[in-house]
Amino acid sequence: MPRGDLSGRCKGFWRTRSGRTRTICATLELCPTATHCGSARTTAASAPAQFHAVSPPAATAASSASTAPAAAATRCGSARTTAASAPVQCQAVSPPAATAASSASTAPAAAATRCGSARATAHSAPAQDQAVSPPSTDAPASASTAPSACAQTMKTFSHAVTWDPQVGSYLASALGAARLASISEALTRPSLRPTLRVNTLRTDAAAVSEQLRAALGAAAAGARPHAVVPSAVVLPGTGPHQPRYDELCGGKEVIVNRYAAEAVLKGADVFAPGLMAASPGISAGDLVAVTVALERKPGVTPLPRGLVLRPAAAAALPPRDRLHIGVGRALDGRAGLFRSMEGKAIEMVERVYDIPPCHGLLRGSAMLQALPCIVAAHALDPQPGWAVLDMCASPGGKTTMIAQLMGDLGRVVAVDRTRAKADAVASLASDLGATCVEARVGDSTLLAPAPPGGRGGGKRRAKAAAAAAAAARAGEGSDAGASSAAAEAAAAAEAAAAEAEAAAAAAFADLQPESFDAVLLDAPCSALGLRPRLLHAWSLDALERTAGLQRALLHAAVHMLKPGGVLVYSTCTINPGENEGNVRFALDRWRGALRLERAPLALGGPGLAGPGWLAAEEAELVQRFDPGAGEDDTIGFFIARFRKTAPTAAAAIAAAAAAAE
Repeated sequence: MPRGDLSGRCKGFWRTRSGRTRTICATLELCPTATHCGSARTTAASAPAQFHAVSPPAATAASSASTAPAAAATRCGSARTTAASAPVQCQAVSPPAATAASSASTAPAAAATRCGSARATAHSAPAQDQAVSPPSTDAPASASTAPSACAQTMKTFSHAVTWDPQVGSYLASALGAARLASISEALTRPSLRPTLRVNTLRTDAAAVSEQLRAALGAAAAGARPHAVVPSAVVLPGTGPHQPRYDELCGGKEVIVNRYAAEAVLKGADVFAPGLMAASPGISAGDLVAVTVALERKPGVTPLPRGLVLRPAAAAALPPRDRLHIGVGRALDGRAGLFRSMEGKAIEMVERVYDIPPCHGLLRGSAMLQALPCIVAAHALDPQPGWAVLDMCASPGGKTTMIAQLMGDLGRVVAVDRTRAKADAVASLASDLGATCVEARVGDSTLLAPAPPGGRGGGKRRAKAAAAAAAAARAGEGSDAGASSAAAEAAAAAEAAAAEAEAAAAAAFADLQPESFDAVLLDAPCSALGLRPRLLHAWSLDALERTAGLQRALLHAAVHMLKPGGVLVYSTCTINPGENEGNVRFALDRWRGALRLERAPLALGGPGLAGPGWLAAEEAELVQRFDPGAGEDDTIGFFIARFRKTAPTAAAAIAAAAAAAE
């Protein structure tokens, strides 16, 4: 798909039995960081991640204790576990208010299970009746205008993310229970203030606003340049609305998986791979209620694709009355909807959230990009003629924004781990006319020698070390022959690691330490700030490993930055261990050589202050964006700007050489 248009990319995938991976939907991706942030990178790094249980703010102290999990918890043996939720709520059209009194009811109420599979699933049912605002008085009446088997309950979209119990307890202690409750609700709905980044190499925000209004008519009537960010245009959406399920659908329903549902909430239609079940008797052109199937409880058979929603089958499924996301028109009969894994299946007619469609518009002149991502590039404040390093660049949104701010004068070296990611950056740069961008394939942790006391970086290195350790353990307690074989296997693993590392480092042979005027480290992260998300699967262990990888990348970033240069560290997560915790790590690790400073463009709130995080004055210098907070209604994001005040490369190289001896 072309990278320079407004369509973004599909975030959901469906894997067929043959192993082929297909996209679920063509959707609008609002955060270019999502590609590398959306997956867990679990390489261990030199220093262990430190997750601190700090005291909650005084205003929420009374309620925070009640957010602790009410049941024993899941600790999956994999890096990702999945928790599904079915909030019990009376009615919800307006988002719930996040108050200390109501936050107590958001704690998970069901236990999850330990497992050794790649994805563990569990249901929890947080009781949230007190936190739900009544529907707005101008919402269309829908529950009584047509007979339906399901007319006894109000069909709404009212959901909040539930967390792994340990993760939920940790986040509540760091953020405060009421704040976490508000975030958990905001994560499940899309931003109603999506932003387009204007390519100022070719046009300006006022011109793009006019072009959007001309192309989209009433849907873009509210399009306007952002009041503070000169390169952004706001294209407001509306919602929540109350679709007329009973009046229009006559009891007919289709169920989609959560990936398709998240895309629908952002403005997409339903594509065939995301369709899971449907009522009998659906014909082409029929209007149907679109609902969401979240992951099953452990031990329950997953929802089979093509399930016929007869009364008995429908009754056996978890409740969906609070997981209705709109009314759609079937584009084929019931059998035809499931016959293919290609193409559009349901065209949405009435939505809970209306986001203006931008698919394919203004290619080369503008692109969808979340506001904090634009702010992160502005925080770097790159100047024409600078040499800038973007360490985790794909898909290239911030890379090309940096080139824009430099007037396409200078050098932007954009690095990512795979050829496909590097090609994505190059493609977007070409579409936007950013000729100063150099896209490279490489592991950015290998830009610096291993830090003292640790391996330093590289998944290859970590995997090889793990293989060597496993081989050594296999030889313990066995006879001499087996021990010798284990030793040989360990040596071979270490040799393979060194060879792979040398090959990867060759990509950086022309890049010298302390040679860049500025470095952007938009780090791979847990992506706990992206929205909408109906489930989060992270365990505390996986969060700690991700923070470790980020510290290895910070080590490389400081190594490549000139004295006097600027480093911007950013993530799209709400996790303090990946945000304030890593800022604390950097300030302590390079004390006297690295300091925080205020960014020239600041929209986010202050960071977390307290033991293990930041001092009060330091917290004022970073930017933390809570999902859904404030007028801008952004994703969750974090930005810190550092200034390097003294050289570090010689000491790092000497320490690595001493360790090798």
